[in-house]
Amino acid sequence: MAWDIEPVFDTVVDASFPDVDSMCDAVRSWNLDFRPLVANEAMGAAGRLRQARSGPLELGYARIRAALEQFGAPPPGAYTFVIPGKAFKRLWWRGHETGPATILVFPIGSELYSLSGPDFEISTVTISEALVDEICEDLGLVVPVSRFKTEVFDVEPAVLGELRLHLSVLSQDVPSDFPLDSQWVAELLVSTWLGQPNPRRLQTSANQRRDLAMRKCLSIIEKSDFLELTPTTLCESAGVSERTLQYAFRDRFGITPAAFLKARRLAAVRRALLNPLVKDPAVGDIAGDFGFWHVGQFAADYRRVFGELPSATVMRRDS
Repeated sequence: MAWDIEPVFDTVVDASFPDVDSMCDAVRSWNLDFRPLVANEAMGAAGRLRQARSGPLELGYARIRAALEQFGAPPPGAYTFVIPGKAFKRLWWRGHETGPATILVFPIGSELYSLSGPDFEISTVTISEALVDEICEDLGLVVPVSRFKTEVFDVEPAVLGELRLHLSVLSQDVPSDFPLDSQWVAELLVSTWLGQPNPRRLQTSANQRRDLAMRKCLSIIEKSDFLELTPTTLCESAGVSERTLQYAFRDRFGITPAAFLKARRLAAVRRALLNPLVKDPAVGDIAGDFGFWHVGQFAADYRRVFGELPSATVMRRDS
């Protein structure tokens, strides 16, 4: 097996970022597009990112202090495990409702789509397909065919505690030659993952109706043209009352359904303004294309979420 005798911790990226755009630009191996759902000016920096290598593993740590809609893709040709940190609460991830004891596994060739609330904390471990096969051979495990692989599974507190303890090095200041038993981490993740009898079913909470409403709404939002969605049409499509929807979104993201949908449209405007294929973008015209007709109010909302005026975004793109 291609392990160092004592794998060391080799930092690749370690920085705090003023906004999620800067974080997405700095990350290695991943292809990320994070879109804020609400401004969080009181928190200062948007979050911290650390990426490292230990033996044949790619490791990561992120703590992001804003509610986000997340798009992108993990490192190619590998399985990426996502371990929730202590600040992690719930996440809508690739159609699954996950909790603070849920480990996520990106299948090879998969894409990222998730919705996270404020103060999102995770560690990641990326293991190549060849290495997973090697671990399985050493441990006498059988890798199931793709359609039977579990993408999400809950773990016992003792297992989660051990993983967090070993991976806590990612959130601490340690020397580059810090020893990390990356082989043990990889073997525990793979054996726990393949030891799951069946794909985990979505769990309901005590407030089943609210959780069900949220799952329906997020599924509708994911598949629909968000420009045509309103809180009213969302309620009608999900078959829930406006009050239930209000409570569900405030509980999950700390904002109303209307604010959530507005944040998606603001993010779409920002992508259009940053698109290098759009020559001499007219801010007013692009804003109107996404349903923002009051230019002054649009500029104020844009600045509140992204920390700059739309004109400054265009200037930064062209600089």
